[in-house]
Amino acid sequence: MCIVSNKIKFCTCTVSDITELNNYWILHRKVNDKNTMLIGEFFDNSYIHFSEFKTNNLILCNRLNETDAFDNPIDFKENDQLEVVLNNADFDRQKRMIHCFIFKKCIWEITSFDAFELTNKFDEINFGTFEDTFM
Repeated sequence: MCIVSNKIKFCTCTVSDITELNNYWILHRKVNDKNTMLIGEFFDNSYIHFSEFKTNNLILCNRLNETDAFDNPIDFKENDQLEVVLNNADFDRQKRMIHCFIFKKCIWEITSFDAFELTNKFDEINFGTFEDTFM
């Protein structure tokens, strides 16, 4: 696994199916009355490359808090969550990493990824990709 660049640019360009991309992001917004009951078991293997994961988490969070992180302005709301997926298309699924950030008091903070929480209580508001910008 590589370390993501601190100059990564999040693209809001039109993409038909982000899950087929190697790297992508999804903006989730909490819906107060939404309470879907998706149940099951979620396997998060991001801990496998812990040192790279932790480093990328810090770099991504710092970058998200810079004014030019996105190619177009986005009106973020309190408690929005941003899911950032790296190495999605890699044949070795152990290299896939999911980073999650929450928008609190006008800044992005690192939070844990909870697929069930995002599915059950949030809607996808926006999504996009970014270049393979690794150091």
